[in-house]
Amino acid sequence: MTTMDKKDVGLRNSNILELFQGAQVLLTGATGFMGQVLMEKLLRTCQIDKLYIIIRPKKGMTEKERLKKIFDSSLYERLQREQPNCISKVVLVTGDNEQRGLGLSKEDHALLVHRVNIIFHAAATVRFDEKLTTAVAINILGTKDMLDLAREMPHLKAFVHFSTAYSNCIMKEIDEKFYMPAMRWTEVVQLVDSLDQETTEIITPIVLGEWPNTYSFTKALAEDLIRDEARGLPIGILRPSIVVNTASEPVVAWINNVYGAAGAVTGAAIGLLKSLHCDKDIAADMVPVDMAINAALAIAWEVAQHT
Repeated sequence: MTTMDKKDVGLRNSNILELFQGAQVLLTGATGFMGQVLMEKLLRTCQIDKLYIIIRPKKGMTEKERLKKIFDSSLYERLQREQPNCISKVVLVTGDNEQRGLGLSKEDHALLVHRVNIIFHAAATVRFDEKLTTAVAINILGTKDMLDLAREMPHLKAFVHFSTAYSNCIMKEIDEKFYMPAMRWTEVVQLVDSLDQETTEIITPIVLGEWPNTYSFTKALAEDLIRDEARGLPIGILRPSIVVNTASEPVVAWINNVYGAAGAVTGAAIGLLKSLHCDKDIAADMVPVDMAINAALAIAWEVAQHT
């Protein structure tokens, strides 16, 4: 038996894989870094029936053109080689996570409600310097809209929300539990709704308090929202640390950006970055993106088993 044969046997006997066989999965954030890796994994190994992705036109490109660009990348070469017709499983749903109701049409809303079994909510703005208004709209209200949609789904087995290990970065130790933020999500939403953009930007540092940026702040409030609004739903939260390139799957060392750790390493490698202002005694906790995605699949299985 070859190494590949052994891997295939392992997949066929996987309890996690059984959850996804024939499933209809909804994925937000499919065009993002983690979303692209998750989409490839679902299509290549999970034997799903359909993968619905919420996507919007952007920078002059249609939804189909954006999907084609993703599938033309090196990340998908193995999938295209092994399963050339896999794209037929992908169903494009026009929407926008920044709009209320996710920008879905009535027809698409009804389609998702009646078909979807599993949700991966990976859509987010990850910019550290994002305007508070935009971060609230996408990271908090976008999550609320996803929870509202999920509550209508009669066949839902699991909902995995992508958060971050830094949602509670103001604490020295973080356990796998909810934490009470200084301001509740409802208070921040009401505040942002009541102010104009200029005033909101002026008071943002005061609102953030100990949080270093709008990203970690609104991700903390999204978790606060889930604690309030997700009761009764089969939901789990993934908190990855600094997500870096793939370790092995589907290819070694794939990455599509030069942000964070990748930017630092690239800058040093080409001689542009000579030094970093940092604390040498603090570890940068990094995780390969394929390992984080495998954890998301495991969370979905765990949630489905205990609800």
